[in-house]
Amino acid sequence: MVSAAIQLEAVNPPTIVNNLGSMGIVGEYEGISQYQYSGQQTVLTDPYFDSIIAQVNNAFLNQGTSNGHVSNICQINETIYLSGNFTKIGSTNITNGLAKLNASSGDIESLGNGLNGTIHTLYCDAESKTIYVGGNFTYKNQTGAAVYNSSSSSWSVPLFGGFPAGSNIKSIVSYNDSIVYGGSFSGLANTSLVSSSTGDNSTLLNSQQISFNLANIFGDGTAPNNDPKSIICPSDNSNWAMEPNRVGSWNAIWPFYFNPTVLKLYNLKDENNGVSIFRVRSFPSNGIMNLTYVNTTTNTPAYCDAWCTLPQSSKEDFVEFGFVNTVGMNGLQIEILDYYGTNGGLNGIELFQNDAFTFANQSYNMENSCNEDKFAPVSILDGNFASPDVSGSTYVTAVIDQASQISETAVIYQPNITLSGNYSFLLFTPGCIQDGSCNTRGGINITVEANQQDDHTVLSLYETNLDDKYDVIYTGEVDQISDGFRPKITVTPLRNQQLPLTFVADKLQAVLNSVNAKSVSISSLLEYNPRNFTKGANVHSIGNTTINYAGSLLGKSATVNALHVEENTLYVGGNFTTKALSNNLFKIESGHLKNVSGNGLNGIVNGIESYNSDELLVYGKFTRPVNSQVNGTSNIALYHNSDDEWAPLGRGTNGEVFSTSHFDLNGTSMIGFSGNFSQVYSETSSISTENGFSLWVPSQNSWFADSSLSSMFLQARLSASASFNGTNFYAGFVRYFQLSSSGASFVNSDFTPSSIPFSFVSSNSTNSTLQRRNSILGTDENTINAGAFANSSFSVLAGHFNAEADGLTYSNLIMIDDNKVNGLPNNTIDESSVFHQLYVRDNILYAGGQITGQVNSNSISGLVFYNLTADSYTSNQPAGISGGQEIVTCLQARPNSDQLIVAGSFQQVGGLSCNSFCIYDMGVNRWYSPSPGLSGLVASMEFIGGDVVLFAGDITLNNTQVYFAQYNFQDSSFTTFGNMSTLLPGPVNSFALNGNGLRSVFATGLDSLSGNPYISYWDGSSWNRIDDVIQPGSIIADITVMELENEHTSNSVLPNNQVLLVSGNLVLQDFGNASSVFFDGSSWQPAFITTKADGTSGTINSFFSQSSKSYGQIQEKKYMKRGFVVLVALAIAVGLTLILIALGLLIAYIRRKRQGYEAPSRVSETEMAETIPPEMLFEEMSHAQPRTTKLTP
Repeated sequence: MVSAAIQLEAVNPPTIVNNLGSMGIVGEYEGISQYQYSGQQTVLTDPYFDSIIAQVNNAFLNQGTSNGHVSNICQINETIYLSGNFTKIGSTNITNGLAKLNASSGDIESLGNGLNGTIHTLYCDAESKTIYVGGNFTYKNQTGAAVYNSSSSSWSVPLFGGFPAGSNIKSIVSYNDSIVYGGSFSGLANTSLVSSSTGDNSTLLNSQQISFNLANIFGDGTAPNNDPKSIICPSDNSNWAMEPNRVGSWNAIWPFYFNPTVLKLYNLKDENNGVSIFRVRSFPSNGIMNLTYVNTTTNTPAYCDAWCTLPQSSKEDFVEFGFVNTVGMNGLQIEILDYYGTNGGLNGIELFQNDAFTFANQSYNMENSCNEDKFAPVSILDGNFASPDVSGSTYVTAVIDQASQISETAVIYQPNITLSGNYSFLLFTPGCIQDGSCNTRGGINITVEANQQDDHTVLSLYETNLDDKYDVIYTGEVDQISDGFRPKITVTPLRNQQLPLTFVADKLQAVLNSVNAKSVSISSLLEYNPRNFTKGANVHSIGNTTINYAGSLLGKSATVNALHVEENTLYVGGNFTTKALSNNLFKIESGHLKNVSGNGLNGIVNGIESYNSDELLVYGKFTRPVNSQVNGTSNIALYHNSDDEWAPLGRGTNGEVFSTSHFDLNGTSMIGFSGNFSQVYSETSSISTENGFSLWVPSQNSWFADSSLSSMFLQARLSASASFNGTNFYAGFVRYFQLSSSGASFVNSDFTPSSIPFSFVSSNSTNSTLQRRNSILGTDENTINAGAFANSSFSVLAGHFNAEADGLTYSNLIMIDDNKVNGLPNNTIDESSVFHQLYVRDNILYAGGQITGQVNSNSISGLVFYNLTADSYTSNQPAGISGGQEIVTCLQARPNSDQLIVAGSFQQVGGLSCNSFCIYDMGVNRWYSPSPGLSGLVASMEFIGGDVVLFAGDITLNNTQVYFAQYNFQDSSFTTFGNMSTLLPGPVNSFALNGNGLRSVFATGLDSLSGNPYISYWDGSSWNRIDDVIQPGSIIADITVMELENEHTSNSVLPNNQVLLVSGNLVLQDFGNASSVFFDGSSWQPAFITTKADGTSGTINSFFSQSSKSYGQIQEKKYMKRGFVVLVALAIAVGLTLILIALGLLIAYIRRKRQGYEAPSRVSETEMAETIPPEMLFEEMSHAQPRTTKLTP
């Protein structure tokens, strides 16, 4: 039992200090949600198997995923009953594909008990707390129907005893205190509780099963410990397996001839092995039989002969094949030509004929050991009978030598008459030539007891025929079998004949001519009132009602798929064509049969349900009403009950609709259609669908894709739904995300995402060398790697993608100005290009990556510049990069300068030698090469102050492999940091500083040994792994330190006002998939979950903002330029000098006043020549003055 109490635990995301301006995220996804409640990620259920999903508000919680599909749901109070072809939901094992769900607690329990087969329909009667189950299964030797009492938790068969073998119940409803069954069946299996004196109807078993009881059964290629005879009674344990890697056959030879009409084959109960291709041969003709069957994909007849296919047992329990031609045979071979897996084999075989024979030799009447049919034909032999030595014969003989033996010899035939009606009885007599008894044959006396009212019919015939013959011995009314009566035909020798006498008896055939006027054949519809049944009583339970009569009008091949009750009207839909009723759909009102307008529909009806107070929703496989020109009703139509008219819903679908379900989102009710279609139609367009499922929004009279709800990302396939106390339950799968957004989203300070005004479109182009940041820059199609803001309303997004907006397609780079989308000029940048980094300054876009193309008649490589204001490329384009991987990964301006720092993997820029790192002067449009020594791939960089830049990646410095290195612009030198630069598990993809310079660093990359991602923290002296919750297979693309408004508990890793944002495609322990997560130094909390169009988890590649805040500079010490130091010292010196002079003058003045005036001595010319020129003091200051520019906000 799965215990999963339905609770919704809200999660509050951290709030970011709003000092970064506009913010956004980019990546590879189509749908995105902010993480808002625990368990949110479990909504990502499997599209190939059904889950049980609880919906609270717009939150979806997976209660358990099955290993199959749920086909039906019904409900009694808080208990929801589910059926399907599953054997497990969550961790709960389910028997017979039947389970119940407690809607309050979420507990799931198995309910099945002894049902063998497929359940197709459930009906819950809340008043009696009874669940009626219908389908193609057996239970307690009954077929098609079972009953579960929820009060006593007990199973039983319905009191009418079920349906004949091979029946299939498709729909059950309650109507006027009766239970109505619809499906594919002909008659009932048990008539013992039906009184024949009232003319109430029972059933005729139109197909008689051929017994394998006397057949010689053998297999060619049988595996050890397998018995070919075991499959004549199909069950879970009746497998006959063949030896591995070989073909073979299954064979049965009977001692008599028959004319089969139907063959049922059950494939091997093995999910990996079984018969895939076979043919059927008849003997003694050795002919290949032509077979017909129903193609379950198209629901149309199909044919095969020498190469017939059989689906695996996991897909269908059995396949019913019809014999196209009537061929007499006494042997059958299933020739196995190919197999699934390593070996073939079968689980069961059943053979049927339309002939209703009763053999004199009771051995031929005996059913298979697994069948216990009380209506099976019976014969009784009185006297000394024996089987003649005649090959292929079925008759018996009695040789009478004495007159006294004549009265002691008789054959009594008791045919299986299960429906009162007009019959003809045919008595077969073998010819005398074959056994040489022509001289001793004689006459016989026949007594027919056909019904309880009329006198017996007596006639005489002779058995002196040379060849086989048959005689019609009776035509008239025959009563069905009941507890007190059974029709019988007694055959005895005529008295006073010449002795010795050879008396022979072969078989009797009953041929139905018509049904009694007082009775009606039960076919496809059954009205049953449980209250009329009391066991052991002579009751009148199955009567000639309007519903039962309607079924008899549909024909033997009819199937009722759908029953629906609307007020006092019963609607019946299915696959039937009849002159008496409208095709495939009719209704019953107040005991009267009524047609629907247009003479019904021109194809199969699979379902009927209420659409509104006056309209019904009808769906299936049809195009229009039969006699109507109503358009747009392909497979879905609305029927107006009050005015008996048809109307379209949208314009239908391009394929069959199998089922519907109800779905709610944001307070809007929708109808989900499931079927074999790939498009739905609106008034003006066609809409592609996935998984054969689409949602219709009645309140907007549109499909979901055309509705106002389409801003959300929703993929689903729902087979059934229920509701209890405001919580909705669905069977199927759901992928719901707050936004449908292709590869990028804007976010606010509480990280609520908003969508972008374009959508990805598929592309046929491929690029095997495309790279992304994760495993040193690997990528797929349709991914955005970088974003940048020119101002609060103008953003640029770039990567490798094709996107559509306003009917236009853009490749790899998009500019968004107040929701207006634009791209780069056509035929400039190659579509195979990949952008990895963007930088905007003074409305000039600097873009880097693996970029090639032609701009202003010049070749582009790695870098391109674009004037956002002029909406054109700049006139001066940079010289291209070459060598290495030819990729630019980092672009950033040196603080307070015109120098653009370009890093990645390259060896030259134009003709200038620049290894992995080069400097571009944006003021004079020139490249400068830094000091040599660095090579490899720079994946990430960050400035510390204005003179130091920190590089990380898979780099080499002076022939030593390192992961971190810094460059000092003052002395043009590279430096490494000992253990910090080398003691990491592998190359760095991204790093972040948290405000303490190099004393606090976060780094992520790939472990060189395991290939798995890592995150490490440098505490000033050593690296510490902090990725214990990140599971193998994760992708980490970017890490960023962010400042918080709401503080967390301080720890040794992060201050209480900071959090680390980790982005990528992450799998977290005890959580699952996430695309971005917050780490506060001690605990992890998901921030975003995303999905790609195919339902797999998406990836967030990076976070970007309008104002980048470098945490490497927060507490970095500020040092003056040396010129400024000299200037300050000079000012102090001058000041002190003036003070001393003033003080000296004051003293001199006082002294002069006291002593009189003395002239001062003169400074010599030599001393004056040694004075330092002032311009030398200011020279360095002039060199330090930066050229500053300002970005227009």
